Amino acid sequence: DGRRVDSIKGHMHLYVQGGLTQTIDNNTDLKYNGNLRVSSAGQHTEIDGPSTTVVSDKYGLTIQKGAKIVVLDDLYIIAKNITIKADADINIEAGGGIAMNAKGGDINLAASGGISAEAKGGDLQTKSSAKTILKAGAASSFTAPRIDLN
Repeated sequence: DGRRVDSIKGHMHLYVQGGLTQTIDNNTDLKYNGNLRVSSAGQHTEIDGPSTTVVSDKYGLTIQKGAKIVVLDDLYIIAKNITIKADADINIEAGGGIAMNAKGGDINLAASGGISAEAKGGDLQTKSSAKTILKAGAASSFTAPRIDLN
């Protein structure tokens, strides 16, 4: 009826000196009870259509050299907690606005050097529904054509 079953009790090696094309017209299940290593001398992997990867336990990804992730549409990252760590600088650039919203807590900024904020072309505003506390360990200065303290 067109079915084929290969049962091998020992090792199996398949060597194809030319190319190999497999066309499967239905779903494919690959089951490995040991590790799976895919090794390719090529530098391109392509998935044509939507894709989902499900990992049932912890997942790790190690990239030996630089990495670039390009998403041509929206990118959503959803997690319980997110930690981003860099041994050097972190730069964030947006073609539009940047919004930070801590719905359940504070936003804390700390630096071993200074913290600066600059609004080029608009107002720099701080708002608080509670009291505003400014603390400085040294002299502070405010420079403006006019300063109103109400």
